[in-house]
Amino acid sequence: MIQTKNTRIELRIKPEDKKVIKKAAKLTGLSLSAYIVSRILPSAKKDLVEAENISLDNTDRDFFFKLLSNPPSPNDELKKLLKSAS
Repeated sequence: MIQTKNTRIELRIKPEDKKVIKKAAKLTGLSLSAYIVSRILPSAKKDLVEAENISLDNTDRDFFFKLLSNPPSPNDELKKLLKSAS
């Protein structure tokens, strides 16, 4: 199945910046659009992975699993909150 490209992104940049990008695109044999997408998409995916994943060091990981295994008893504030929510 061939997917058509039918969505546009517009951006405004300085003319000298566009010249630099066009020159780099030409050197790599890509169109301006293909060059921009090839450079931006991996970076965007990396940003999403970093934002959507949580990394813990060993100490924090152990603490987290300890809390999951042995959760603390609800304190007065939590009891009050749960009571008001029902």
